[in-house]
Amino acid sequence: MDYDSEKDATHHIERVRFLLGLCAVILLERGVRHDAFTLTAAEKSVFDSVGNRLARIIYNSEEYKRSLAELKPALDQAAGGKKTR
Repeated sequence: MDYDSEKDATHHIERVRFLLGLCAVILLERGVRHDAFTLTAAEKSVFDSVGNRLARIIYNSEEYKRSLAELKPALDQAAGGKKTR
């Protein structure tokens, strides 16, 4: 047998590890940016006004939908602001 797959397999393993590492770094950086803006006055004030109601109410109930509507300005701000940072 002339072909030995070890060299190609090793190259593949190294490439996959590199790419997964790159993804991990990107996710960590995004997490840092996300966390940096979560406590800004614009976001925090809206979340403070709603409190932790979403954690205590039934998903997709009317109360959940009302609370989500109240949070919409902060969520929109968060999504818009974090996309550009």
